[in-house]
Amino acid sequence: MRAWWMWVWLIFISSLRARVSLFFSFAFPLMFMLVFGYLAGRDPRRLRFVAAQMFTMIVVANTLFALTQLMLQVRQKGVLRRLHTTPMSRHQVLSGIVAAWLLISSLTFVWMLMAFESLFHAKLLPKLLGLWGLYLLGALAFAGIALMIANLVDTPEGAAMAANVLFFPMLFFCGLSIPSFLLPEPIQQIGKLLPAYALFEFFQGATWGKYLGGMTLVHTVSLLLMGVGGYAAALAVYRWDPEQRLRRAQYLQLMGALILLLLIPWAGTAVGQSAQQIRAWLAPRYILKAKHLFDGERVFAASPVYIGIQGDRIAFVSATIPQGWQRVRVHDWSNGWVMPGLIEMHAHLESPVVFVFDPSSDPEDRLRHDLRTGYLGSGVMAVRSFGDDSALLRRIRRIAEATAAPYPHLMIAGPIFTAPGGHPLELPAYRWMSEKDQAKRVRQVATPADARTALQALLKEFRLDWIKAIYDSGIPEVYGRLPCLSRETLAALIEEAHRHGLPVAVHISKVSELREAVQAGADMIEHTPLDAPIDEPTLKAMKQRGVAVCPTVFVGEARLQAFAEQNRTDEFLLQRLMPPLREQLRSGNTGFHWLEMMPGAYRDMARRTLMTQTERLIRMVYTNVQRMAQAGIPLVAGSDAGNPDVFHGVGLLNELEALVRAGLTPVEALRAGTGTPARLFRLPFGRVAPGQQASLILLRHDPTRDVRNLRTLHAIILRGQYIPITSLIEPQRVRSTTHR
Repeated sequence: MRAWWMWVWLIFISSLRARVSLFFSFAFPLMFMLVFGYLAGRDPRRLRFVAAQMFTMIVVANTLFALTQLMLQVRQKGVLRRLHTTPMSRHQVLSGIVAAWLLISSLTFVWMLMAFESLFHAKLLPKLLGLWGLYLLGALAFAGIALMIANLVDTPEGAAMAANVLFFPMLFFCGLSIPSFLLPEPIQQIGKLLPAYALFEFFQGATWGKYLGGMTLVHTVSLLLMGVGGYAAALAVYRWDPEQRLRRAQYLQLMGALILLLLIPWAGTAVGQSAQQIRAWLAPRYILKAKHLFDGERVFAASPVYIGIQGDRIAFVSATIPQGWQRVRVHDWSNGWVMPGLIEMHAHLESPVVFVFDPSSDPEDRLRHDLRTGYLGSGVMAVRSFGDDSALLRRIRRIAEATAAPYPHLMIAGPIFTAPGGHPLELPAYRWMSEKDQAKRVRQVATPADARTALQALLKEFRLDWIKAIYDSGIPEVYGRLPCLSRETLAALIEEAHRHGLPVAVHISKVSELREAVQAGADMIEHTPLDAPIDEPTLKAMKQRGVAVCPTVFVGEARLQAFAEQNRTDEFLLQRLMPPLREQLRSGNTGFHWLEMMPGAYRDMARRTLMTQTERLIRMVYTNVQRMAQAGIPLVAGSDAGNPDVFHGVGLLNELEALVRAGLTPVEALRAGTGTPARLFRLPFGRVAPGQQASLILLRHDPTRDVRNLRTLHAIILRGQYIPITSLIEPQRVRSTTHR
């Protein structure tokens, strides 16, 4: 065993001294990284795609060129011939070379990842172990091919020629230099025959979030078979001496084995896709025929449009019914519109909006009602919630996943991170809580070390989808000054969250806070500045870094309506509330308001002052929404539901209407509630396209002309299941305009 380790070390040191190995292990990756990295700019999604290209290309090039030359050198220099006189077997010799090569590959990987992170900040460090394992799997797979090439050829020139013949088709046909979707269809099909395609798919799954499903196992087995098969073939036809020549039969055997090895990943992919197709064909399927379709980005050109639904996925979107679907049941909605289910990106699910004493219900009943009747009943298929005791939400999510119960998809952020005594702890609801209950919903951190420790402790309890931080020192003339995280603490929290692969949303109220949150690495900004218009340099930085914003416009409008004592309810809303709250609002009792505590002589003056102040703040919100939209900043829709008069579910419809009042077009507002968050955060819903989750809403009238037509909701399709809206709201109260 000692002799084997010494052999591994000798090969390792020899490789680091070889110019070819040094070039392909360290110089070539840096060249590729600089060219493609700078072309990608600062967009994290493009950088992760480039990272997948880079890792795949370096594995293939480094192994085919450098390892093949290394094998030839140890044979040409007589090293193998001298080893033939020792007790080491051919298996020990070859396995030592492979082990040394995996060590070199590990060095290359660390060098590449550190350089890529230092130059471009692609946030791949949390995926380090997974990427490293995948890199070694790729190096092992292509090592099998390199060992066979080294046995087939006799000179370095011959080895370089063979490596070029294999490398360049993979470089151009598999999407490693030009994205495959830009290539003609025949070229794409050729690329799928090559082994680099499977490895590239695998790396995209690891870096870019591309969903592979069962193909993960297929690709793993295929790449392992490639490496093991090549090693076994090289072991069977092993040449100790540089003067030794292959017999014709051996040469043909090796060539046949090499061709088979190259086809293994393609065969695995074909088998895996066939299995997926068989499973898909066994799933229930039907066709939805609609007059018009908004797909999350734009209006589909053809009318009518056919949407094939198979299981919980969309199979096709077409102006005609494709082959194989002619006899499938068609659900006719040819008088209406179809669009993706809405995505609520800012809610507080634990908050009941208005407190109503009802001894017959508990918080879990209210939450289940809001999810089913409030959100699904308003066409909202996904909810991101902040500042909750997440144990209940996680239990409901497990029930929905295990039983296909009709609940929206939940994105759970858990407790909010804030400074000691910072927002939202000044709110009465938090002041009344015990410290234990507060800690379930808010984590107070004072220093960078506190932030890292608190987040690490939280992630040991359960896995989250998002982290939310409060970076808000308050506005003195509006709601006073508040304790706020330091810039260093915010940066440490964001860095630690990214290290664990979690995106961070940062709550702000001023332009300076927005600017500093962007500089600290925030993935999303919650709310818009209330103090001043956003300056051009800050908008440019947001655009470059790909920072999204959830403006939450309607929460301010709702406050203004309350001060003005306007009627804030309609029949669509009332149908979706729990009976005690519905009856209270029907009777005209809108709940307690703190202005009622003031003496009558001062109440009207205070109301007028607050209305003037709130109107000014809303105008600033409108201005900043318009500036961000014009600058191309991605906007997503979130209602801040749970605040007074921002009701769960219907609040998102109010938010989309408010975004239009703020200056967006109806189509831009609809994108903010569907396609934009789906694209930014790689969600499997929010778009109507093949492969996406079949979570759709059916409307009687055109929402792209007037977003208020979202209230003409007729039915939803939740993960492939057709659900009439009447089954989600209480039957005795159904008097909606959706059925007029």
